[in-house]
Amino acid sequence: MLQNFGVEWGLLPCRQRGRGLVGSKRCGVALSDRSSQHGSSQLRDSQHKDGQHGQGQHDDVRPTNETRWLRRLAGYCWRFKRDVIIALTGAVLYTAATLVIPLLQRNIIDNVIISSRESVWPLAIGLLIAAAANFAGIYMRRYRGGKTALDVQHAMRTELFESLSKLDGARQDEIHTGQLVGRSISDINMVQGLLSWMPLIIGSVLLFIFSLVIMVSLSPLLSLVAVAVAPALWLISTSSRKKLFPASWHAQQVVGEVAAIVDENVGGVRVVKGFGQEEQEMERMEATSEELFGSRLRMIRFTARYNPALTAIPLLGLVGVLALGGWLAIRGDITLGTFLAFSTYLALLTGPVRMLTALVTIGQEARASVIRVFEFIVNNTVYIFSIIAAMCVVVVYVV
Repeated sequence: MLQNFGVEWGLLPCRQRGRGLVGSKRCGVALSDRSSQHGSSQLRDSQHKDGQHGQGQHDDVRPTNETRWLRRLAGYCWRFKRDVIIALTGAVLYTAATLVIPLLQRNIIDNVIISSRESVWPLAIGLLIAAAANFAGIYMRRYRGGKTALDVQHAMRTELFESLSKLDGARQDEIHTGQLVGRSISDINMVQGLLSWMPLIIGSVLLFIFSLVIMVSLSPLLSLVAVAVAPALWLISTSSRKKLFPASWHAQQVVGEVAAIVDENVGGVRVVKGFGQEEQEMERMEATSEELFGSRLRMIRFTARYNPALTAIPLLGLVGVLALGGWLAIRGDITLGTFLAFSTYLALLTGPVRMLTALVTIGQEARASVIRVFEFIVNNTVYIFSIIAAMCVVVVYVV
């Protein structure tokens, strides 16, 4: 009665029996054994649809509890302020040193080699200082960023265990063991991998933005040719994001189902053998494994479709810039040092573009992992406090 009262007034997280992953609009992804078995059968049937409708296949498995996931993850990171600040400082230092080096090379070519108007020693010392700052920035970014990722991983796993230990026996029996194992191991490891990338990603974004600013100041015409491929990159990234996230979410759900089947058969091996259910369990394991294989294969197909295009399009812009820049340098419209600096900045943009290309795929998997972990922690925490709130409301009503 209290449970129905809490669900009706939105105090308790709803658990819709028999719907599982499909059709649950208020709970996100169910964790009970009964709902997940029915949901997995519906997902297995939807796997045989046409691949061109990949987005439609996974609309039902999208979680609804995905708002503010980045803000929550940032809150975990901010618990370790010192490491975060040092890692971000290293990323900024590396970006600044990398941006200064092509400008120093430009001055060496234009003012030392060609015209002999300046001394080479101050510029050479500047290059050494920039190289040392580059090394220090990389060290701070990688070490402190990796340490922050491991600390956040430990904090999330600890809170996941605490959330589980606060539940009563009946609620713990309803939790799907495979989903719990998947979220506590593979999903949290994916989150750790994403966080270890974050200083590198932030540095790549800063490098991309300031490189474009410097390129525009060096030659607006060449900059226009370089950014002409940006709309195509944006369209492909948007299209891939809409399909990769549902596909990765479904694949991670099936991983939990496979882990649950293994756990059930290992823990209840005497029951399985006693009732002669070995063949049935083998068929069940084979069917779920085939579903996992198909889901992973679908992710590989999406990745193979979008990643080559995201990698090849910037190279087309590089070819155009080299052709036009060489022609302008021959005519004398730009100096040789300017052409070299512009080409260097354009080559530097290749790394951030590849990083963002990889982030399109890995980021969607990590996003699904973050939401899955937070869904378990938040839903169980809300369940505990909502039980208390419902009891207080009933006591006040009776009094």
